[in-house]
Amino acid sequence: MATLIDVFNLGQDAELRYTAGGEPVCNLHLAYSYGKKDSDGNYPTQWVEAALWGERAEKLAEHLTKGRKVFAHVEDPHVEPYPKKDGTQGHKLVGRCGPIRLVDKRDAPEGPAAKPPATDAGDYAKAKSKGKSATKASAQEPDDGIPY
Repeated sequence: MATLIDVFNLGQDAELRYTAGGEPVCNLHLAYSYGKKDSDGNYPTQWVEAALWGERAEKLAEHLTKGRKVFAHVEDPHVEPYPKKDGTQGHKLVGRCGPIRLVDKRDAPEGPAAKPPATDAGDYAKAKSKGKSATKASAQEPDDGIPY
């Protein structure tokens, strides 16, 4: 099974709802940049609709707001068709949100466990130079900083 692992931007506030069986699910609209810059100096953006399930969905929904950065695993990403307003068929990338971690400091948990993973070469190089073991996008336990 494929997994997208990246730092995503939330494009909308999370939408918490419940299934007919009472299971909480939170719909997330995630965006990430990829590829080369265009003539205006901007990277292309890929949108992903991801569903976060269970107790984590209920407890994190209020913190997952538009503009927030999250480090997340989107499991089983796949393309789904949908009907567009003009009557044609569009396609979107969807998946199930696995481990997720708040990256920015807005109302985030405090303390050493709340630090985001090393995600760029600078953090990686600093950890390596101090003789510490590090991975470029360390994600062994990305939820360990979320106390809820």
